[in-house]
Amino acid sequence: MIAFFANIFGYVLNFIYEIVKNYGLAIIIFSILIKVLMIPLSIKQQKTMKKSTKIQKKLKEIQFKYKNNPEMLNQATMEVYKSENMSPFSGCLSAIVQIILLFAVFYLVRSPLTYMEKVNPDIINKYSKIVKENNPHLILLDINLPVFDGYFICREIRKTSEVPIIVVTSRDSEVDELMSMNLGADDFVTKPYNTQILLARIAALLKRSGMNSNSNSILTYKDFKLNLSNATVIYNDKNIELTKNEVKILSYLINHKGEIVSRELLMEHLWNSDFFVDDSTLTVNITRLRKKLDEIGIKNVIETRRGLGYIMR
Repeated sequence: MIAFFANIFGYVLNFIYEIVKNYGLAIIIFSILIKVLMIPLSIKQQKTMKKSTKIQKKLKEIQFKYKNNPEMLNQATMEVYKSENMSPFSGCLSAIVQIILLFAVFYLVRSPLTYMEKVNPDIINKYSKIVKENNPHLILLDINLPVFDGYFICREIRKTSEVPIIVVTSRDSEVDELMSMNLGADDFVTKPYNTQILLARIAALLKRSGMNSNSNSILTYKDFKLNLSNATVIYNDKNIELTKNEVKILSYLINHKGEIVSRELLMEHLWNSDFFVDDSTLTVNITRLRKKLDEIGIKNVIETRRGLGYIMR
């Protein structure tokens, strides 16, 4: 029943969105329509409550009079309700209908695209997937966008990522700024803007978030990430700590993914990092690194090319 009404409301919301082309405004208009729709039910419930309050005195007198005669008590009670032209369940019915409608609205607003017309559910997660695959340092996001506005995209990104977001828009009202910040944006810049000021804000935000424009603290390869700031590998909600040598080896291989890296280059890389590494030490470090990656499910990612070196698979 709830899903049925949620689908109907989804068509209504989609119709409004097609007209206004703004998801936030569509939600506001939709909420007003639902409020108007609930007015007759609310009025009916209030009238029923007034009538119920009015007959309470009579019902108490009847309960006292026929407290030892259940049959007469039921008969007298029904006569009271009949005389007031109301049913004992009339208030309950109105309340149940309102609850069903409110739950339907809740399900719709919580996941609107699931119920909106002709929208593939995969679209809902596409923004989070883009962020996950590209691992950006920072996102500049406008509010006025085709298909879905910046509010919706910001909220979807925030479900899975803490990447810094700066809203850059021509909309300069306090309401727009407040909504942006409440949905997870880190800063709000209005157009037209001074380029140097925007760059300064970007640099400050990257600095606060532990990044800067000249370095990348997280390296991504396929489905796992190497966090250089805390020397950990993250894969499917599992993580494992690496030694400094292992971080240097893995980061070098990731930065040269698709290329065969010779043992000599790896030893030179570690040597330049103030570590003395001979051939056997490198072998031990590669073996330990492979074992650690295998422990969290990353198998056979470092391939040995005999006589040539190593390559990331």
